[in-house]
Amino acid sequence: MLQYLYLVGLLIILHAGFSAVHYRHFAQGVGVAVKPHEVPTDVKLEVALGFILALVGVLLAAGPLKPIKYSTQMNGKKYDSLSDKDSFRVFNHRGAFLAKRLATARR
Repeated sequence: MLQYLYLVGLLIILHAGFSAVHYRHFAQGVGVAVKPHEVPTDVKLEVALGFILALVGVLLAAGPLKPIKYSTQMNGKKYDSLSDKDSFRVFNHRGAFLAKRLATARR
């Protein structure tokens, strides 16, 4: 249940946005002058609450953190295999060509 807390936070932020738009339209309809960036205090509090709930929900859904010790990450790996990447493996190289050429030269 706590994993979905971020959805509740996002819905609260969305509701705060609709409340701000509703406030602006209502103020224009009544004839009250509203500054361009003026937002009611309850909308500000609603955004803050939604942000905190979304943040807590994301942190709870993230799962356990891994230790950052070098020994736990590289336990059981040899030093030679640390720089061994698939992108550096080349199977189409000049060795096959040179072997054929060497074999024909020896005949």
